[in-house]
Amino acid sequence: MQIYELAALLGMPVYKILDEMPYEEFQGWFKYLSVRPDGWKEDLRTYQIMSSFAPMKKGPEDIFGTVKAVFESEKAKQPKAIEGALPAGQMMSKLLRARGGDDDFDFSILDFSK
Repeated sequence: MQIYELAALLGMPVYKILDEMPYEEFQGWFKYLSVRPDGWKEDLRTYQIMSSFAPMKKGPEDIFGTVKAVFESEKAKQPKAIEGALPAGQMMSKLLRARGGDDDFDFSILDFSK
């Protein structure tokens, strides 16, 4: 991205950005726009419209670079899997298949009146 693109997005002349914007903010805008490129929402909407007419063989991130940048930044935010942990969904499926776990428990020994 060039400074002229940033100026157009912000609706500011280039000289004003160079004269008035602190360098940290300037860098922040470029970092933000690298993970949230301008037009990514429009590209995603276009993909959704295209897929409503016919099944798509590729995902939106394969067609639009802007959507790919957003998806990759979101994926990087996801917590890493814990080593040795069950893959997602396996624990719940084991719980649902369990048989007779609480059948032998005497609930009458619990005092719920307190």
